Amino acid sequence: MPLRTAVTMVTSLSVLLATRAIAAPLQPTGAWTVDYGDTQCTAAHSFGPSADPVVLGIIPSINGKTYRIIVSLQRNGPIFAHEAHGAVDFGRGKIRSWLLYYGRSGLKLTNYEFRISGSEIEQARSATRLGLSTDKGGEYEFALYDMAQVLDALSKCTADLQQFWNMDEKRLVPVAKNAKGDLRMVFDSSDYPSEAVARGQEGKSQYQLLIDEKGSVAGCDVLIQSGVPIIDVMGCQVMKERAKFRPSTDSNGKPIRSVLTTPPVVWSLRP
Repeated sequence: MPLRTAVTMVTSLSVLLATRAIAAPLQPTGAWTVDYGDTQCTAAHSFGPSADPVVLGIIPSINGKTYRIIVSLQRNGPIFAHEAHGAVDFGRGKIRSWLLYYGRSGLKLTNYEFRISGSEIEQARSATRLGLSTDKGGEYEFALYDMAQVLDALSKCTADLQQFWNMDEKRLVPVAKNAKGDLRMVFDSSDYPSEAVARGQEGKSQYQLLIDEKGSVAGCDVLIQSGVPIIDVMGCQVMKERAKFRPSTDSNGKPIRSVLTTPPVVWSLRP
C-alpha cells in the first residue's frame, strides 16, 4: 500500500501580490509544499508577513483533467459560497473562468477558487507570471519560477493517489465487485442553492466519488461541470454528507477503496 506523506520542495519562487487591500509586494516564506493527502494532492505556498499571510494553492482532480487554483486571504468571507466571474492568465491571454469565493464559519478566511483544465494548467510550466482577477475587484499578480517542478510533483502525487484508490488500470488490488448505491433519495429540493434559484440557474453535472472500505464518500470531484459552480460544489457536499454505498470488494470479498462515477445529476427548477 503506498504511503502518502507531505513533501516540501525548495524553489526560487518570487511572488508579487497586487490588490486594493495590499499595496506592497509580498515575498514568499518557506518553500512550496506538496501534500500527499488521502483524498487529494495540494501544492501550496505561503508568503507575506506571518501576521497576515497569503496562500496560493493548486489542487488537481483525481483524474488530472481539471485543476483548482485557490488564493486564501485572512479576511472575513461569506460562509456560503458565492459565484463570480474571473480570469486566469499565465501570460498567454486570459482564461475566462467562473470562480467561487467563500469563508469559513468561525475563521477569518476568504478563499477565491478558480477552476481550469489540465491542458490550460500546462501553460504554467514555462510561465513567468500568473495573473488572477475577479469581477469583485481583486487582482493578484504572481511572478513564477520552477513551475515545471511543481506540476511534475503534482502529477506524481496524482498517479500515486489513483493507485491508492484502485482507480481504473492503475489498481493495486483487482476489484471483483464494484461499489453500488442509490443516489435518487440523497438529494432534496432544499439542497438547491438559493443564489442559483434567484438567478434561475439550472444544469447537469457528474461526479467521481472516492468510496472507502466502509462505503462512505471520502472525497468528491466534479467530473463534468454543469456550468454553475455553486451547484456543482453543493452536489459534492450533499453526497459526502449523506450518500452511503456498498463498498467494492476484492476476490476474497474483502471491502476495498475504489472510485465510482455517478450518473448525471440534473439540477432543475421545473417541477
